[in-house]
Amino acid sequence: MTVVRQRIEPPIPRKRRGDSGQHDKAMQRFYEQILQALLNPNMINLSSLKCLLIASPAFLKDQFWEYCLAEAVKRDIKAVLENKSKILLLHS
Repeated sequence: MTVVRQRIEPPIPRKRRGDSGQHDKAMQRFYEQILQALLNPNMINLSSLKCLLIASPAFLKDQFWEYCLAEAVKRDIKAVLENKSKILLLHS
C-alpha cells in the first residue's frame, strides 16, 4: 500500500555555465524540506515502518541520502541512524 503524506515541489533553477550557486542553494533547501518531512512525527514514524522507498531518476536519490546521513550525524538524529536498514534507494 502506498500512502502519499506530503508533496514537496519547490522551483529549482537550471544550472548555468560558470554560476551554479543558485542551483546548489535550491537543492540544499529541497533536501532540507524532504528531511524535515521525513522527521515530522505527524507524517511518518520511522520506527513503525517496514520499509521506506526513496526513488528518483538519475543520482538525486543518492545525493539526498548522502545529505540525510551527513545531517543525521551532525544533528544526532537517531531515528534516521537506527532505521537506515529499512530505507531503500530505487531508480524511477
